[in-house]
Amino acid sequence: MIRNLIALALLASAPALAGGFLGVWLNKDTPAGKGALIEEVAPDSPAASAGLRPGDYVVRCDGKATDSSAAFIRVLERAQASQTLALTVERDGWNKSVDVTLAQRPGASAAPESDVPPATPNRPRGFLGIMLRRPSAEESRPVINGVQPESPAARGGLQNGDVLTRVGKLTIEDSGDLMQALSQYGPGDRVRIQVERAGSKTTLEVVLGTPQIEEETPEPRAKPSTAPTYKPADKQPPYLGVALDDAEGALKVVELSANSPAEKSGLRSGDVILTVDKREVKSVEQFVKAMEGRYAGDVVVLVVTRDGWKNEVRVTLGKRED
Repeated sequence: MIRNLIALALLASAPALAGGFLGVWLNKDTPAGKGALIEEVAPDSPAASAGLRPGDYVVRCDGKATDSSAAFIRVLERAQASQTLALTVERDGWNKSVDVTLAQRPGASAAPESDVPPATPNRPRGFLGIMLRRPSAEESRPVINGVQPESPAARGGLQNGDVLTRVGKLTIEDSGDLMQALSQYGPGDRVRIQVERAGSKTTLEVVLGTPQIEEETPEPRAKPSTAPTYKPADKQPPYLGVALDDAEGALKVVELSANSPAEKSGLRSGDVILTVDKREVKSVEQFVKAMEGRYAGDVVVLVVTRDGWKNEVRVTLGKRED
């Protein structure tokens, strides 16, 4: 899987350098109604600090539905530095609300020199394929901390530990400079990249590729229930296989039985159950009442939260085996 590949500027279609900086690249081919698909996240950007990842979908912004990447791009183009956006993010079916305060866009004071035309909506930015080490007090310039196998970076000779000092005509002082410089190039462009390696400077030529998307989903994730089903006529008492606690004012899963319907459905210790078939539950007593009239083989839909993420989990109730 591709992890934390070097991200570029805010988005390729931004017409100017003024305004706020989130630090994401969006996939513009996402179908309308799905949300804005984050393709890459810039290291040490507001997006990274908020925990956003490649593969996340932004589905709401400031209370309004975001049905496509194009819609979110329009929001970001109007946003300003220090402005806070209330985002709802979807990851593998889980939803979470996060507040992100935009930063000053890298390079806002002056446009960088470039010997190639900038990327446009019809000319996407190019893919390099590196990971960066977090800046330190001793070194603010980008340092490569991983090269994706078979990537343009690998084919061009970039290595772990290389300090990126120049891209094209632009001197690189920090990751913001790097993002701005690379944003000027598209797939197939030849880019001269200068690095400092073992105390000496080397210039390499890299042919950028097509952007790739992180497909790894967050763990743990909900899984379809594989509990056995029973005929309603059996009228067997239901079995879920969880121990619950409501001492802190929320109904928390504290233990799951091995191979139980709850475990097979993807529930985990620490999950908080909010509703049972749309019926709010905050105590063990309320949960027991919500489960009345259900039998082995019935399917219940639980809304749960996990580390701030919310999801629906469908559980096929089992039959207790003596």
